[in-house]
Amino acid sequence: MRSAYAANLLLLIFSFWFMLGVCGVHAWNFRMDPEVDPERVCFLASVKGGREVQGFFEVLLSPDSDAPAAVGFTITGPVVDSKQPEKARGPELVRLVEVSAPFVFAAPSDGEYELCFHYGEEKKARDIAFFYDLGDAEDEVSELLRDAVKQDKHLEPLQHRAVSIMHELRNVRIAQMRMRERIRQNLRMLQERKRSVMWMTLLELLTVVAACTLEVVFVKQKLDTRRIF
Repeated sequence: MRSAYAANLLLLIFSFWFMLGVCGVHAWNFRMDPEVDPERVCFLASVKGGREVQGFFEVLLSPDSDAPAAVGFTITGPVVDSKQPEKARGPELVRLVEVSAPFVFAAPSDGEYELCFHYGEEKKARDIAFFYDLGDAEDEVSELLRDAVKQDKHLEPLQHRAVSIMHELRNVRIAQMRMRERIRQNLRMLQERKRSVMWMTLLELLTVVAACTLEVVFVKQKLDTRRIF
């Protein structure tokens, strides 16, 4: 009996660490360009019904503009009962118009979900960081935990606690990715500004050298003129 309890406890611990290893977040850094994608940029995600999908997006700063332009973001569910599925659109589940925003929704049914970005009022190119988690790893680990609890009811309190911790870790992981992207964005902007300052300094130096050279030539010409007379 004790050995069975120990085995189930080890399975519970293994399941928890398995979740930490396979917790997959889909990450994209892409560029919206009206010359390439005139209307929108979309991603397809296959989601099981009842699963919670969460993530965030952020329009990245550009050296060419003072502030990033907002984008429209929509999530559309699978088409239901349509005679022309290739032309029909499913129900709209999320609609945001932001520069940076988190999102979360529960999939009402199994199917392909469209996660789309729209240009909004300003139809110009922009870079976007996009992350989302479909909860795949969480579901797999929950199945393993349920199997362990079926064999030993003493593990039920641990199961509830582990599921709660998994959910919190999922939120922390997405928040970490968001923070890393902001740090990466700030470093990129810092490098761009450093490069700009370097070129401006070089230009100023060349201007000073050119001005000094012209001044020396002008003074020399004046002195030569006085010697002649």
